[in-house]
Amino acid sequence: VRTSLYSLQPQLAAQGVNFHFDLTDCDALPIDGEMLRRAIVNIVLNALDVLPSGGELHITTVMTSDRWELEIADNGPGWSEDALHRAAEPF
Repeated sequence: VRTSLYSLQPQLAAQGVNFHFDLTDCDALPIDGEMLRRAIVNIVLNALDVLPSGGELHITTVMTSDRWELEIADNGPGWSEDALHRAAEPF
């Protein structure tokens, strides 16, 4: 997660996006690190699309009772009603 964020830091800075992260260290997880990196990069790039004049991006990891969760939030305008209906469609 940190590596993905650091690789995007120049673009975040160029657009005036402040990013804050609160990442809990954990033992190795049985995940595909490259797929996680791609997902994070895609989500952050989507956030940058709606924050062309700056904004805030928050990334947090949370340990629940039985799993890790990654939360990514920005202060962009949110999703339109139409986009919400299509959110689960591929591409």
